[in-house]
Amino acid sequence: DVDGIREDVRYLFSSARSTLSDMMEARDSFAVGEVAISGVSGRRLGLYAGQRYLIKRLFYRKRGAWEAHESRIDVSSVSEKGGQPPAEIMSEADKWELCAELANETWMPWGSTEVAVELAELRSIKSELQWSLRLAAFASAFWLLVLPAALTVRLAFIPSGSMEPTVHQGDMLVYSPKQNQYSRGDIVLLTPPPKLTQL
Repeated sequence: DVDGIREDVRYLFSSARSTLSDMMEARDSFAVGEVAISGVSGRRLGLYAGQRYLIKRLFYRKRGAWEAHESRIDVSSVSEKGGQPPAEIMSEADKWELCAELANETWMPWGSTEVAVELAELRSIKSELQWSLRLAAFASAFWLLVLPAALTVRLAFIPSGSMEPTVHQGDMLVYSPKQNQYSRGDIVLLTPPPKLTQL
């Protein structure tokens, strides 16, 4: 159905345009009221990797201080690369960690959860999109390099010792199936007739 294909192509171009726009406009920072994406963590934090979470609160807390009554210093935004902690904790910055209160209606119907930004491997929308584009570019480049090579060369495994000592049983040869000029010393691979392979 041609109309269906046209609609699919329009949708793909619209999505690509939207993604590019998001990447150009998005900041590489975390801010209250914005969205962050959780990474893959080996710890049980109650977050799903790759999902978007709303940042309800950003704050610094002393490492290991999980109780609500313990000291917290709120910030409105912070660079994804860390940035400077507030002045009041600068002298003991290594004893504090940046945390976020995250919410997602689908994954957290009970409300929200507090996590250390570093442990949750949170990323901004911008860095997530940049990572995705780099991965797509690498995958495309890989296939652009591998596909022509796959069409011009092939592999053959030597099934017997009939060509020893030049080629041994189990050796692997890389050859070009398109070559049609040969000279003395070349190894020529022939495909046996079907009846011969049945013997």
